[in-house]
Amino acid sequence: MIKTVIIEDEEQNKVRLEKLLNSYCPEVKLVGDAGGIKSAYNLIQRLNPDLILLDIQLIDGTGFQLLQLFEEIDFKIIFITAYDEYALKAFRFNALDYLLKPVDPDELKTAIEKAMNQVNNSTKSQLTNASQGFTTKEFDKIVLKDFDNIYLIDVTDIN
Repeated sequence: MIKTVIIEDEEQNKVRLEKLLNSYCPEVKLVGDAGGIKSAYNLIQRLNPDLILLDIQLIDGTGFQLLQLFEEIDFKIIFITAYDEYALKAFRFNALDYLLKPVDPDELKTAIEKAMNQVNNSTKSQLTNASQGFTTKEFDKIVLKDFDNIYLIDVTDIN
């Protein structure tokens, strides 16, 4: 599952996007939405999503102004907008994709798959980096914890 936030100021566009995600992208877990810069910034800070689906024009500014508030952008970005003239600027913010409204379901699915791959590769890389140097007898296992369980994992099982 990829934790996702929608930043969209027009309710009908947000609802349509949610329906498309529910129908075509079951791996997406919507964790929140916002329509303005301040509410979006607070939401992203609080929820730490893997992916944001970002409109260009928001009620109080632009998606670019929102992104400039972050010292480091540690989430993936897919722009979803009616404005094709901002594509180059979007890719300067390392956008994974730039979809025009109305969103084509196949294009959305492809963009989400790209985000999933990058998030999964980033997680694997972090695990690999964390496990390097801990393969001696003294450190051959790591502890992983989720909300309900604690797991003792052999470092050699991480790939």
